[in-house]
Amino acid sequence: MKPEHVQSLYGPGYAAGYNTAFIDDPLFKGKTDAEVLILSTLLNTGSSLTGSARWLDLACGTGYFLSKFPETERTGVDLSDAMLCKARGINPCIPLIQGDLRNRKLFGRGSWDVISSMWWAYSYLDTIRQIKKFIRNVSFWLTQEGYFFLPIASLGNFGCGVKGYPKQDYPYPLFSSLPVLGGELSITAIHWSWKEASGSVHEHLLAPHPELMRSIALEYFKTVDIIRYHEYGYIGLICSNSASKLSAMRELFPDVAPYRPITPEV
Repeated sequence: MKPEHVQSLYGPGYAAGYNTAFIDDPLFKGKTDAEVLILSTLLNTGSSLTGSARWLDLACGTGYFLSKFPETERTGVDLSDAMLCKARGINPCIPLIQGDLRNRKLFGRGSWDVISSMWWAYSYLDTIRQIKKFIRNVSFWLTQEGYFFLPIASLGNFGCGVKGYPKQDYPYPLFSSLPVLGGELSITAIHWSWKEASGSVHEHLLAPHPELMRSIALEYFKTVDIIRYHEYGYIGLICSNSASKLSAMRELFPDVAPYRPITPEV
C-alpha cells in the first residue's frame, strides 16, 4: 500500500460522495446501523473500562462513526487529506490525524479503551505480514481491559444484496488430507479488485480467510470472537484480553446465526 495511491483514490470528489454512496446507501444502511450498535455496546462496557471510554477509529474516513458518539473521548486516523477534511466538518472539536496504521509510533502503549477499523481498510495492506503488524500495533495501543472491533471481508460478502447469493463464507480450505502427497492444503487469502463505474480502481486488495484473521489476532489477544451481525453475512472480529462480550452481541442480533467456518470435505 502506497500512501500516495490511497490519497489519490480517496480525493476530494470521492470524499464528497462517500457517505451517500456507501454509509447511507440502502444496500449498506443495515450494516452501518449494526456497526453503530456494536460500537455503542463496546463503548458502554462500564464494568470493564474505568470511567469514560477512550476510542480510536483507524482509517476513520469521513468521520461518520465518530460523529455518532459526541460524548465520547475519541480520535480518528486516516491517510487521506480529503477524507479527514470531510471528517472535521462533522467532528470539529476532536483530534483527527493523518497517519499510517502500520506506524506504531502514532500512540503510546495502552492509550485507548476501544479501537475500531471499519470498512475493511486493512485490505489495502500489501501482505499478511503487514496485516499482522497492524493488529500487533492495535494490541500495543489498547488497554489491557479494552476491545478491538474489526469488520472483516469474506468471499460471501461480495455478492451482498443479490437475491439468492450465498450468505456464507466460501471453503478456502481444500483438503484436510491431500491425496497422494498428504498434509493439509488451503487457500489462506484472496486478492480482489473493483473498478467503479466512475473509473476509480481499487486494485488487488487483500482478504485473508476469516479463520486466518482469527488466528492472527489470537497471537496478540486472549479472546477473539467472530460475530455475524447482518443478514447478508457481514462478520467482524471482537478481540480482547479480558472476558468476551459475545453474549451481549448475540442479544443485540438474536436472528443472525453465529459464524461457522466451513470445513473441507475429506
